[in-house]
Amino acid sequence: VARKLIDLTNPKLPKKLQNQIINAAILHDIGRCHEFEKGQLKKNFDHGQDGYLRIKKHFPRLIVEGTSTQWHNKCPSESDPLAAQPVLNYTRDADMLGNLIYEIKKNACFYGSYFKTVQKNTNNFNLG
Repeated sequence: VARKLIDLTNPKLPKKLQNQIINAAILHDIGRCHEFEKGQLKKNFDHGQDGYLRIKKHFPRLIVEGTSTQWHNKCPSESDPLAAQPVLNYTRDADMLGNLIYEIKKNACFYGSYFKTVQKNTNNFNLG
């Protein structure tokens, strides 16, 4: 989704910035791997912050991507880190669009099978 956003909005972005956006999009939910403990959702767990700390530890050169991961699930505000802002904007948008696409596909599968069932059994339903 991030690649498509770049292609649609600004395909002439510098290659380094494009790579940062793609890296951030790939890594942005890495903290979700640690969101559960013994099958339960951890209370007050910030997957963005957790992901940021893991990226900082294991990929210290990915400063912008780590910062974008840290902030991607927070509301935009004046306190957003300016250095990561372009990457952060794409990461947030790609995350929201990716979730929307998933929900549309999931519901399309549900409604598609529902409507097929209704069509097969129209004699048994009052569709009026």
